[in-house]
Amino acid sequence: MSSRKRAVGAYFDGFRASDHEAILALVSEDVVWVIHGHGRREGKQAFDREIENDAFEGSPKLTVERLIEEGDTVVAPHLGEGRLRGGDSFRFAGVTVFGFDGDLIARVESYIVPIQG
Repeated sequence: MSSRKRAVGAYFDGFRASDHEAILALVSEDVVWVIHGHGRREGKQAFDREIENDAFEGSPKLTVERLIEEGDTVVAPHLGEGRLRGGDSFRFAGVTVFGFDGDLIARVESYIVPIQG
């Protein structure tokens, strides 16, 4: 497994544990996170605030289906489940595209689709 795929695996592990330090160690200072349909965050501080979004509580369950790498990009189709504040479950299918600058994640593009039922 490549070092970039390992970094993406560690990124998802960090989210599963709500481990801000582990996640932030993987991203560049000027990281950009685009959550399509929801917003754009720029820089480590903004990224840090989004790790545990106020709409959710606890850590998400995330299942990465596979990792696809080409050049400086790793694509990770995944499934997830989180708990919204108030107790409702939020299930989703997603694809996250990671752009690297050297060994650090410099761009994250998240495409999230809710799953009903």
